[in-house]
Amino acid sequence: MEFVKIVKKRVDPDIKKAYNKSYYKKHRDEHLSKHKIKVTCENCGKSVCKQNLKAHQSRSRCKNKNKDDTMSDTSSDTTDSNEDEVTINIDKLVNDLIAIKKALNKFK
Repeated sequence: MEFVKIVKKRVDPDIKKAYNKSYYKKHRDEHLSKHKIKVTCENCGKSVCKQNLKAHQSRSRCKNKNKDDTMSDTSSDTTDSNEDEVTINIDKLVNDLIAIKKALNKFK
């Protein structure tokens, strides 16, 4: 079995420099306009530049904020369901006490 080594062709640095310069001249307004646009991050709600949004979302502050929000949402849902369970349990206890009281009155 033969292994073939793949060699990338290197681009002449002067050609690459000229290409990058012409590309920047063509797309300069587009790149600069992205710096001016403010966008609100969906994860943490912070206002950041459109061009920096992807880098911002990869940082731990944004990720941790998203986890905190998720955990608080989950805990509030759990609290609501616990309140419903407590209300149901209290109603059941009241009904049981009424039934016991009626049963005791029969024996008097």
